[in-house]
Amino acid sequence: MAGSCEKHGPQDDWSGVCRNVGDALKEGRSVGFNWGVDDGFYWAFCDECQTLTLNGEKRVHDLVPLCKGCFAEARLLNGNPEALQ
Repeated sequence: MAGSCEKHGPQDDWSGVCRNVGDALKEGRSVGFNWGVDDGFYWAFCDECQTLTLNGEKRVHDLVPLCKGCFAEARLLNGNPEALQ
């Protein structure tokens, strides 16, 4: 999906994060960053969504796109955690 990020310009690759992670990045706050890569697609959930998912429940936040640069910034904002296995 080609497009353009307001901060990082034209992008060919996008990640998907829960809306809470995306909003928190804009506001400079930490909400947890539980992430992984499936078939080259980077994704991340906040702590609340991750807990719900692990308990077999539906996430409370929809996925929104982030460019790879914004994804890296959100990861750093949340303490640079390692990917989930």
